Amino acid sequence: MATLLAIHRPGGRTQRCDARCYQATLGSECDCVCGGVNHAKGLQQALILTRKQVQRWIEAARRRHSDIIGVEIGVEAQMNDLFLVEDIVANHENDHQDGRIMSQ
Repeated sequence: MATLLAIHRPGGRTQRCDARCYQATLGSECDCVCGGVNHAKGLQQALILTRKQVQRWIEAARRRHSDIIGVEIGVEAQMNDLFLVEDIVANHENDHQDGRIMSQ
């Protein structure tokens, strides 16, 4: 289970965004540090959303809880994709249409 973001507070209290959120079913309840943005989105979409909004979520957590002792951002959520599958498919289709790739 990949944790995308964890906010640690004293006494072992941790609020996270993990598979319980991004793999949840629509309509289920979730009290996640992402505020429901990643709820039922699946891992890949949750990674994209987390990369875009993680700093905002951390700032919001700090406003709500002054006793935060640590923040962890999952490794996957820190990295940008080297390439997007959608871009590869689109480029491949364009190459075929332009005649740059010949059928054998």
